[in-house]
Amino acid sequence: MNTDSDSAMTNFHIQVDTLCLEHCRQLTDKAIVSLSEHYGKELKYINVSFCEKLTDGALVALQRCRNLRSLFIIGCPLFTSKAMRTLQGSVRNLSIYPAT
Repeated sequence: MNTDSDSAMTNFHIQVDTLCLEHCRQLTDKAIVSLSEHYGKELKYINVSFCEKLTDGALVALQRCRNLRSLFIIGCPLFTSKAMRTLQGSVRNLSIYPAT
C-alpha cells in the first residue's frame, strides 16, 4: 500500500471486523498503524500472512485492537517471538497462527 491508499482508506469510516491482507507483499507497518487507529475497536480477525515487509512495529500497533481474536502471520519473517508474546499479553483471548 502506498501513502495515497492509506489516506483514502481512512477518510471514511465503515464497520470492519475482518481483514484478509494475505499476500499483500507491499503492505507496511504504517498501513497497519493506520488501520489499528481507525478500526482498532472493531477488528477481530486479521490475516497478514506472507506480508513480508511487516515488522514488529505492526504487532505493536495491533495492541490497540483489544477485540482482536485471531491473527494469521504465516510467512512473516520479520516478526519476533518476543513481539508476538507481548501482543498476546496485551490483547486478551488472542490466538496467533502459527501458534507461538
